[in-house]
Amino acid sequence: MWRFIWSSCGCAALLTLAIAVPALAQEHTGMTAARWQRDLAFVERELPKVHPNAFSRRSREEFASDLAELRTNLPALAPHQIMFALARIVANLQDGHTRLSLPVAPGLEFFQGHANTPPPLDPTLVLTALPIRLALLSDGLFVERVDAKHRAVAGARVVGIGRLGADEAVRAVTPFLEHDNDMGIKALLPSRLVLPALLHAAGVAPRYDEVQMAFETTNAQRVELTLWPQPLRPGS
Repeated sequence: MWRFIWSSCGCAALLTLAIAVPALAQEHTGMTAARWQRDLAFVERELPKVHPNAFSRRSREEFASDLAELRTNLPALAPHQIMFALARIVANLQDGHTRLSLPVAPGLEFFQGHANTPPPLDPTLVLTALPIRLALLSDGLFVERVDAKHRAVAGARVVGIGRLGADEAVRAVTPFLEHDNDMGIKALLPSRLVLPALLHAAGVAPRYDEVQMAFETTNAQRVELTLWPQPLRPGS
């Protein structure tokens, strides 16, 4: 039986499965530094209470130091960067069942675990995806599905994302993924590599609302596209 812990702001933490901080359910007026500080304090206080062995791979002192650094950097970060910085801190615990629950737009078909995360009141924190789906295979990163407008890259190898090569982009995004081992990372990477906000927060893309990608098609042609977040329509 799972046990929930609630903060005064209505934030739920699920034992060894998910943490949803109140930052993701605030007023439409946006987050203030004080609200973010309360969220970080909540995670620092409550995560060790609901996780039976939170610091088996990363020490409590390192966890506290990571949060302290984020507190210091808050004024220089956009909301999505703060959200993903906190996701990275939780992922650093290296427990595949403990994560920051991210608010993804409905219909993205991305595995979010077994926790039911309510949508945020601030719609700007809802994560959208590029109109492309990827597959990480033994010989590289490939396009599994794509919208009709970009069908020329269906089945193509991804060779570049944002300002980085594909392999470099994978390495940049990996620290943000909750995981126990390499298999957990490989399972999550394809869905995370199409989230523009994450790609920006990880330093892969220079913007959070568009991403340049480069492909090598099945006939060895290089194709470069600029993609914007939008639904991947059924039948694509």
